[in-house]
Amino acid sequence: MLGSLLGCEGKVIENLGAIDARAELRADGVWVEIFLLTEDGERLYWTSDLLSPHGAGVLAPEDLDTHVEIWSLRNGERNRKVYSGRLQGLHWNTIYVNAYRSLIGRVPSYAIERDPEADAPVGEMEIALITPRQGTFRVTLSNVPIYPPGRFPSGGTADE
Repeated sequence: MLGSLLGCEGKVIENLGAIDARAELRADGVWVEIFLLTEDGERLYWTSDLLSPHGAGVLAPEDLDTHVEIWSLRNGERNRKVYSGRLQGLHWNTIYVNAYRSLIGRVPSYAIERDPEADAPVGEMEIALITPRQGTFRVTLSNVPIYPPGRFPSGGTADE
């Protein structure tokens, strides 16, 4: 079976070789979805035997850790680190069988500092998934919406 997860005793995610991610700004913060990939960059999928309650071998989110850093932008370059910490509410996305295997968490909007020098509502985000036995996997995202569109931390708008 492609990419099955082993039980908590093994504390490994079979075939895990890398991660990818996407981020989306919502009213309560930046939501991040971390996709599990093989070493070849293929996404791992859920199967029906992995979706039973508490997991037929699925690692609990508490067995994993994350670290996220977010930078504001000025003139298209990293300006100031506006967040450094963990994703809150980390959980497995188990909506559909045969869907991509992913973890979802968020950076609350109140935890993202305002950068008065920021010239864009987007920033850069570095995401790390830390596994108990396989190490740390990292991905960097560019142009991640971190501030509400049209309103910059200084109170200005895109039209100024």
